[in-house]
Amino acid sequence: MKHALVLAAAGLLAAGAASAKDLLTKEQYINYQAQVKCAEQQYSFSDPDRYEKEVSKIEKSFGIKEKDIESGRMDDLAAKYDAAPAVYDAIDEKKNALCPPG
Repeated sequence: MKHALVLAAAGLLAAGAASAKDLLTKEQYINYQAQVKCAEQQYSFSDPDRYEKEVSKIEKSFGIKEKDIESGRMDDLAAKYDAAPAVYDAIDEKKNALCPPG
């Protein structure tokens, strides 16, 4: 019984270590967020279907899967990276370069 608990705990630790690796680096996260915000600016109100297609393409290009969103991995990245004002500023700067405010 004790052995089974140790194995179960080891399995959970291994799973946690695997998911602890960030899905995106900080630079990738900045690029990803800038592209999503640009798509939002261009399409979210005028063409919601196109906006969804663009976001899907962006997610695919960065290797983000539905399970990454559903499991909270993207939320974890947002909590980690968005806390730094420099990251937020870099996202806005990149977004403005991709699609200047209109």
